Amino acid sequence: MKTNTHRPNYNQKRNFKIFEEFINGSSYNKLAKKYNISTQRAQAIVKDVINKITKAGLTDNATETDRNRLRSLAIYYITKREPLKAIPLLEQCANWDLTHQTKDSKPDNNYRGLEEIYGNLATCYIILGDQTSTKKNKIKNYNIAEDYLNKGIKLHKDHDDLPEGAKVTAQAHLASLMARKAINLEPKDRDKILIEARDLINTVILTLPGSHAHKAWPMNIKAKTLLALGDYNEAFDTVLEAEKLLFEYYDEEINWATMEGKSVIGNDQAEVKIKTWLQMLQETKKLITDASNKSAMCEVYSMLNK
Repeated sequence: MKTNTHRPNYNQKRNFKIFEEFINGSSYNKLAKKYNISTQRAQAIVKDVINKITKAGLTDNATETDRNRLRSLAIYYITKREPLKAIPLLEQCANWDLTHQTKDSKPDNNYRGLEEIYGNLATCYIILGDQTSTKKNKIKNYNIAEDYLNKGIKLHKDHDDLPEGAKVTAQAHLASLMARKAINLEPKDRDKILIEARDLINTVILTLPGSHAHKAWPMNIKAKTLLALGDYNEAFDTVLEAEKLLFEYYDEEINWATMEGKSVIGNDQAEVKIKTWLQMLQETKKLITDASNKSAMCEVYSMLNK
């Protein structure tokens, strides 16, 4: 009987493909049907690949593919809100990025990838801060997240070839984090940080690349910062202004990816983004009306978010 010597390699490539499709959202049932295997087999394959990737880690000889698989697994854990599983994987990616070259980077570094990893690590520590119950531990984790965001922003100062939009996005996340941290501080320290966050997010709103509708995202951060400062009227006005931008520039956001000279990766899901931004704004309306004791309005906004 003739043995197919190519079968093991085929299975390995197929298994990695199954893993990648799973962490990108494909269900076990969908994968089983696509690859003509049982659901249990699909689960076993994904588990086996995860174990192999985690155990292998990133050695000095690791390839860009190895790095990207580890990063993808870390992102999967972040979406599952399991930051403690993601952090060691991301730290390995960061170390790899400092000493390796990718097809899109300069020799001996991958600063563009490193900047993204710093943002992912910040997200992990924000989740840890949100998950802990004591203010002391919340602030501890938020401070670590802030350090990572600042590291990413510093990369832009040191490497002017990095995309400006990523820096502005990091600044938006930093402003949001500052406001998040401030509400856990003593009143004497709180307002100073909130004002710094408000000023930073104002800069982000002015400089954020993309469509006008995209500004609804940082404007929501500004509204929540103003809410924490007790400026209820200005906070509510900011939400209304953001909604107006979504309405007036809806078509611009939908078509942004195909507009001549203004191609933006990922805007094929523009409608999903618009729905997400609008839901965030409705949630902020609920918070503002609740804080300002406008119970009837708060009740309506609560119903809209169900």
